[in-house]
Amino acid sequence: MDSNSILEEEQATTLPYFGLEQVDELATLFSKVDPVAFQKVCIKVVLNNREVYFHAGIQTSKENNDWVTRKFNVTNMFDHCSLYIKTLWADQSEAFFNSYGLSHRNFALVGGALPIITKGDGNIGILVISGLTDTEDHEFGVKVLKQLKHQLLS
Repeated sequence: MDSNSILEEEQATTLPYFGLEQVDELATLFSKVDPVAFQKVCIKVVLNNREVYFHAGIQTSKENNDWVTRKFNVTNMFDHCSLYIKTLWADQSEAFFNSYGLSHRNFALVGGALPIITKGDGNIGILVISGLTDTEDHEFGVKVLKQLKHQLLS
């Protein structure tokens, strides 16, 4: 997946609106879209700098929680999917960390964190998934956000 495709996905997952009222709807979609993957992942939703949802599947560990934090930090800093940032810095990961003075302990150059974008307000939050491969984490998030968008527009 190239950086332009990921930017197109960010646009395709832009929601008409999103607030606390939609958090339960988003959470429910994860278990409906892929119940098997749902048990293998940790999911964190942050809205307006406030954690509003956290799920730890029965097949997860503390390590997944650590990855969630590190992925979140990348999207929070750059306002784009962590997979997009990973793609921009492909084959130059050490240069990424050195350029911004970031530590591997606090940041991960992997996919799985996506901005929650609304049509009227722009980036209002972050969705993070950890437990599958980083690309699968990203794709799971995209699939659920697209499904939520469809529901909100219906």
